[in-house]
Amino acid sequence: MASPTNTGRRPADTRKLLYDTPMVTIEVGAEKEHFVVHKSILCAKSSYFDRALSGSFQEAITRFFQLPDISPVLFRIFVAWLYYGDLGYVPRSGRTVEEDFRSLEITKENFQQKDAHQSKSQDGPSNNTENTRLEYTRSSKDVTESTSGIAMANSSESHKSSAEEAIDQPIPANQPTYEGEHPKGWPCDVPVRLYIFADRFDIRELRADSLDALNHATENDKSRICAFNVVRHIYLNTPSTSKLRKYVVHCASYEIDFGEDESEWISYPIEFLVAVMIMNGRRLPDKQCQECYGAALKYTLFAPQNDERNPKEDLPPYKTDLCFYHEHLNEEERKACRLRREGSKPAV
Repeated sequence: MASPTNTGRRPADTRKLLYDTPMVTIEVGAEKEHFVVHKSILCAKSSYFDRALSGSFQEAITRFFQLPDISPVLFRIFVAWLYYGDLGYVPRSGRTVEEDFRSLEITKENFQQKDAHQSKSQDGPSNNTENTRLEYTRSSKDVTESTSGIAMANSSESHKSSAEEAIDQPIPANQPTYEGEHPKGWPCDVPVRLYIFADRFDIRELRADSLDALNHATENDKSRICAFNVVRHIYLNTPSTSKLRKYVVHCASYEIDFGEDESEWISYPIEFLVAVMIMNGRRLPDKQCQECYGAALKYTLFAPQNDERNPKEDLPPYKTDLCFYHEHLNEEERKACRLRREGSKPAV
């Protein structure tokens, strides 16, 4: 199977971007690792960098960015994706894939840090004029308001249950093999963080590829993606319209049996729990007799054009068409995406 990707990107189109373009230097992480990339390629994929390098910001003049709060591991994946068009990872000399990916594991410590969407770098590149700032695609207010349920759950340590302590630990079943060359061997924490990275820097195609990679990584076991730490991290760092949120809601609705006591779920984000409840409610008509099926659909106000639930079969979108989680610009792009996932390539 071909590596997951969302559009029919043509190598010839990428090669043209290498011509007559300056280089941009990006300093990443506390380690201050430097990456030098072609400006045209970077701007073609990221609306964030395109705005930053086209305006009056200091970065547009110096072509130098500092991203101290970004993981160098994530940025290496991003740079390789920019030039090769698919996801994979090769560690630096003296390191292993497992060591690098362990640094991306989502733990409780992540929630003690400032929300990524509200960090200083989120506001955009620096500028000599204080009142002029690069406007980020989504406002941090959207993210903050959508996580009110998380704030309630975080207000007192006394509300924590033994079940929450247990779910903080990595899921032992179906441990990832840490094969960096293909996302299928990645732990789900990596594509989750990569999606949030792509969201922050407004990289539409990388959001889709990251979600496809997440689906590959969790193909045989979606329990980790539904773990408390992972769900909470997603809801802290994404807006209410996030496709990643939809994906984790579908995973919980279709893959989790909900046999546990309610104390197992009480600390989860309220928005997540409500979305799962609604999703499962829309699935109920499939459990009824055919005679009552049509009436049940009308009663639940379910519209056939709502792709979140298949009106013919009780299947989630990730089993029927991953393009539901993508942001295709047109039907041609959607078709090219499907061809690539099936292992075919559109004509160059």
